[in-house]
Amino acid sequence: MLCVQNLALRSVHRLLVIYSAGFGDGPRADDPKTVSLRKDAKVVVAQVIPGKAHWIGLTVFQSGIVVSDELLKERPVTYQSDQIGKVTGSEREYMLLNESPVESRRNSSVEC
Repeated sequence: MLCVQNLALRSVHRLLVIYSAGFGDGPRADDPKTVSLRKDAKVVVAQVIPGKAHWIGLTVFQSGIVVSDELLKERPVTYQSDQIGKVTGSEREYMLLNESPVESRRNSSVEC
């Protein structure tokens, strides 16, 4: 399910703000199938079982260029292995795709 709504249109500043929200089931294409967890000073490999995700986003365009693109995804997740059984939790992922000069991204030590 996807919902997209125009929140603001400022023709003087050539600005458009769009809100989007939706739900999704199952893992994303780049989701890990297993994770390493630590229990009692031992590393345990557990299977990742994602739940239904809910996400909201806010995108700002100025003169046809994306100036800001934010997305917040939340979903329940279960980790399972023979050593720890089932452990449930909640996962929150915040993605920020703001405009930046190409040079600053090339010299960054952070890999995306």
